[in-house]
Formats: sequence, C-alpha cells, structure tokens
Amino acid sequence: MKKQFLFLALALILALLAGCTQAPSVLETPGPGNLTDPQAQPQGQPPAAEQRGSGSFDLTDPAVGLAELPRYQAVLTLRFDGTRDGQPYRVEKTYTLSVDRSIPATFLMETALQPDGSNVARFSGLLGAVRYSQSAPDQPCQAVEAASDEMEFTPALMLPPLLGAEGAGEESIEGFQTQVYSFNQQAIGAGEAATASGKVWVAQPGGQVIKYTLTLESDTVFGAGITGQQSWEYTLRDPGEGAMQLPESCPLPLRGIPVPDGATGLVELPAEVRFQTALDAGTLAAFYTDQLGALGYLPQGEGLETANGPLWAYIQQGEGVQTMLVITATPAEGGLSVRVVRVEIKP
Repeated sequence: MKKQFLFLALALILALLAGCTQAPSVLETPGPGNLTDPQAQPQGQPPAAEQRGSGSFDLTDPAVGLAELPRYQAVLTLRFDGTRDGQPYRVEKTYTLSVDRSIPATFLMETALQPDGSNVARFSGLLGAVRYSQSAPDQPCQAVEAASDEMEFTPALMLPPLLGAEGAGEESIEGFQTQVYSFNQQAIGAGEAATASGKVWVAQPGGQVIKYTLTLESDTVFGAGITGQQSWEYTLRDPGEGAMQLPESCPLPLRGIPVPDGATGLVELPAEVRFQTALDAGTLAAFYTDQLGALGYLPQGEGLETANGPLWAYIQQGEGVQTMLVITATPAEGGLSVRVVRVEIKP
C-alpha cells in the first residue's frame, strides 16, 4: 500500500514537472483551476506506520499552521534530472505562492524551465472578489469575478509527509527559530525502491514547515523508462507588509466608489462595483448626486427608467479623457441590487 502511494505521488509530481498530459509520469503544472479545486493537488499521505524511519518525529501534514499565518510567501522548486528511454531528460518548475489575508489576496506565479534554457512564467491569483489569470507575461491579464468557494493552491501539499525523521539540532532561519530533522527513504515510504536524503526545518512554536529539502534517486519509482534524481526545495517566509503586487498588465479593482451605509454583498471588479441596499431609488439617487458631486462628477439629466430599473449617469472631466459612471438599481428582495460601471471616454 505504501509503495503504491509513493508511485502515485511521484507520478503526479513528475507529471507536474513535465507539463504534458501525454507523459503522466513526469511533473505537470497545476492549471488555473487548482486555485479553486483542492482535489487537483497531489495531497500527501504518510507512509505506512510499520515502514518508518528510525527517528521519532512525524510530519503528516506539511501544510500545518499555514492557516494561522496572516501573510506568507511559500516557494517550491521541483527538479528532475535523468534519462527517459535512454535520452537525457531534465525538467524544472518553481511555484511562488504569496498570501495576505488582510487584503485578502492570494497570488501564484509558476515558472517552468524550457528546453532552450529560458523560463516561461504564468500568473494566477485572487484579489478580494477578483480572480486573475495570465498565461504569459506578453499575454493579456484576464479578470473575472471569483467563485465564492475558491481556495488557494498550496505548494506545501506537494511535499512528501514523513514518519520517523531524526532530530538534527536547532537553527534560526527566515526569522523563525526552528527544530531541524533529517530523514532518508524509509521516512517517506520509499523502502528499498529508491535512495533519498532530506532535511526539514520546523518552526518552534507554530509547527510550520519553514524549509524542506529532499533528493530522491531511483531507476524504478518514476515510471517505465525513466531513471534519475528528483529534488524538492521549499522555503516559507514573511514577505513583509505591502509586498504583494499584481503584474502591471492586470487591472486593479475599482476602488473609491461611494457605497451607502448598510450595503451588503459588495463586489469590486476592475470596472464595476455591485452591492445590495435597502434604500429606495430616490434616496439612492440623492446619495450619489451628493457623494459623486464632491468627487467632481456631474449628473447627466434626471435619470432614465429601464427594463432593469432606474439608471443614472455621472461624468467627471479629466485631461484628455472623461470618466463616466453608470448606475443601475434593479429591484430585489429587501431593496435594490445596485451596479456601478466605470467607462472612460476619450476624444
């Protein structure tokens, strides 16, 4: 059972590295859906208890304690260097996950080494209610409303769990005081199918994995015709307040739009704000005439009645551009469903 799990986990990781569905035995990049689908991640399971290392330390959940951190940056680099069907075979991918729960924001940058030695980067992320994706730096950055149940991809879940790691002293690393443990192939359930050596640095207190290194070599566990060495290099750090930045090509959510007191369900997208309010249409119109007037917006007429409810338009003059806000208020249970859309008008 333990060996079956090891083979499956290595096949998933090697598929993640290769980024190719036709080669399920070597590393494929988690797609954008993996921010929303935790089942798409190779969730680790500990090796069988009867086949453990010689130490007393167990790490059954490499993502332990991450949920308690207000912000963090986790970097995982996966490498495979060996042969496939007798030909040289090398793949490498790096995942950089940045999380700041105060914003809230979750950004994932994936970098893959190409055969010509260049790197290709892909970005995906959540910023408030906005989900971003960019397949390459020279491609458009897409922004859509995030699903309510979206979850973050977690690189730590790609680290093999441990049973029976040995204590190897203490060390201060990345600003954390840690307990260090060393382990071999027995602790990750490889048995005699591979040779391995690794270390893990565990925060004291807290229990978070601050650093994890592992090198595993085999001519059997990676799949038919594949032999070589795979490595995991993982670090966790505090990036500091304000360190998270969207790529320049990604549009920021629309901020600074006045919202009535008591509004609920606020969603801020790059060119649109939505919310629900208990105000009636007349009171809402008066609110925006007053609030937007203070920001330099002028009302365009008295408003219009549409099939979706009343509509109002406001224009702000700028240098070489006009900014229009179009506000619609659709009757809904308990009040109005309000939509504010920003449109830039150039001469």
